[in-house]
Amino acid sequence: MTDEQEKHPDISEKVIYKEIKTESCDKDIQTEEDTQNSENIKIKEKGEIRPKLKIDLKRQRYPYCIVWTPIPCITWVLPCIGHAGICTSEGVIHDFAGPYCVSVDNMAFGNPTKYIFLDLDSKELENYDDAIEGGKDDYMEQMYSFCCNNCHSFIARCLNKLKYKGKTNYTMIHVWWMLCIKSKFISFGKFVQSYIGFVILTIIILVIYFFSK
Repeated sequence: MTDEQEKHPDISEKVIYKEIKTESCDKDIQTEEDTQNSENIKIKEKGEIRPKLKIDLKRQRYPYCIVWTPIPCITWVLPCIGHAGICTSEGVIHDFAGPYCVSVDNMAFGNPTKYIFLDLDSKELENYDDAIEGGKDDYMEQMYSFCCNNCHSFIARCLNKLKYKGKTNYTMIHVWWMLCIKSKFISFGKFVQSYIGFVILTIIILVIYFFSK
């Protein structure tokens, strides 16, 4: 026993208690770190990695999105029909706007009114921009057809190149249906913008019908 211990006989107990307490805290910290690491490993194994997504309305940037806007006259009659584009990881809109023409950052028929965030895994994130660029290259050599080879077809080609959700058989119908059931309006004003033509046209038809009796 040292002179210090003789003067303070309980010092050894305090030191031992402190060491035990410190060791216990270290174990708690280690356990928490191990838990976080194991969770990260599970996330990587599942491929559930999400990028930081932020829409910039001022610059019209919609990262990792499919976007939609109404077409004058056509959407007034058929509100489920509109023009669509797909956006890069930085949110730049690409849309098949006409024969041999894929517009970049200049969406035909105006700015989007609704959008879909694509649910991407880690592998899809890596190949995402390349898939859009590949689709763009293909459609710069394609003739436009409103019924058979249109903006929705272009998006389907990009999704097929990406192998989105493990599939390579997307068509314009698949893209159209996604926009019908999964899309969100950017704001209430955009909702009104999308369907005001249809509402007005419907009112005019109803008025004509009832007054013509």
